[in-house]
Amino acid sequence: MEEERERRENAFRQFSDLGLDVEWKVPVKIDDIPWGEMPSAYKNHSKYASQALTLIEVFKEVIHKGADHFMLFEDDIIFHPQILTHLPHITVPDDWKFIYVGGRNCGVKQYISRGLVKSTFVSDLHAVIIRSDMIDLLKQVLLDRNLTTHWADARIASLHKIYPTYLCRPNLAWQSVHSYERGSGEPFSNYNENGTVKRDQGD
Repeated sequence: MEEERERRENAFRQFSDLGLDVEWKVPVKIDDIPWGEMPSAYKNHSKYASQALTLIEVFKEVIHKGADHFMLFEDDIIFHPQILTHLPHITVPDDWKFIYVGGRNCGVKQYISRGLVKSTFVSDLHAVIIRSDMIDLLKQVLLDRNLTTHWADARIASLHKIYPTYLCRPNLAWQSVHSYERGSGEPFSNYNENGTVKRDQGD
C-alpha cells in the first residue's frame, strides 16, 4: 500500500481540509510476516496478513499512549462533502464500542436517531472509531484460527452482534473508486459516487 501515493495524498488533503491531525502507518512488510503464527485463512493472501499485523501494531501504540478510544482511516477514503453539516446532529448512545462514520450494513439494522443506525455487522474500515477496551478482542479475532475469512473488516465485524456498533446514515465516509494491485485491474468500489452502497453490497 505504500506505493499508492495518489490515494494517500488525496486522503491527507481531505484530512487537512477537516482539520484532522492523522498519522500514516507504514504496513508490515510481507517478508516480515511470521507465517507460523498466522491463521491458515491468510495463506495466499499476504497483503491481508500484513493488514492484520499492521492493525495490531496500531493497537499497541494506542495502549502505549493510554487513549480511551481511537480512530482508524484507510487511504482510499472519501468524505461526504457536507460532513461538517451532518456530524453535529448525530448523538451516539453511551454504550458504543464501534462508531462507523461510513460503511456497509450487512447485518440487522435498527434506526436509532437522526443520522445514526445500529447494526449487527458493518463492513469496511474507511473511518471507524473504536473504544480501546476492545483491543484484546480485536487482536483475538484478527488472529483467530477458527475464522475462515482473510478480510480484516469481516473478522472485526464478528464482534458487532455482541458489542454495540453504530453506523452513520447517510455515509459520511466511503471508499473511492480505485484499482487493486498498484493500479492493475478494473477500477472498483463497493459504493456509488454519492456514497450510497451498491446493490448487493449491503445497505
